[in-house]
Amino acid sequence: MSDFVVVDASLAFKWLVEEENSDVARAILQVWDRQGIGLAALHLMPFEITNALHR
Repeated sequence: MSDFVVVDASLAFKWLVEEENSDVARAILQVWDRQGIGLAALHLMPFEITNALHR
């Protein structure tokens, strides 16, 4: 069984938009990728990201 993490929308948003601590968020993503950790998200993630982009 592979390890995985459930990603919060605020973290995923930092991957898409440059803001405070976006560099830290991308570093976390790179570590998870190197370690083969899969990503999961709740079904509302697209709506949460869209709402954040709208603001």
